[in-house]
Amino acid sequence: MIEAQLNAGVAFLDEKLGTDWVYETQTYDLNLHSPYNCVLGQLFGDFNVGREKLGLNLDDTVRYGFYLPCYDFPYNESEYTERISEEATQDWVDKIEHLKEVRRHTCSTT
Repeated sequence: MIEAQLNAGVAFLDEKLGTDWVYETQTYDLNLHSPYNCVLGQLFGDFNVGREKLGLNLDDTVRYGFYLPCYDFPYNESEYTERISEEATQDWVDKIEHLKEVRRHTCSTT
């Protein structure tokens, strides 16, 4: 996933939900291929519920790294899609874990 998408997604969620949203995610269960375990799914119970509550259209969800357009391909269970999904999920896991550590440290020093 492109770092700019991750950063845009994080900034968007920080603005809309505050910075504590990272503590509401379970990175061991995170899976961008699941409407319930993706970032928005974990925060709102379902990808589409989160998208609607945040006022996002599908293009916005791609821009913020919440949705991968390769799922719309006819062969969405292909090895390519699985690899892209796993890589993007790992990018989100790494970003969220980093944010948890940084934000936890920042809170404990103030």
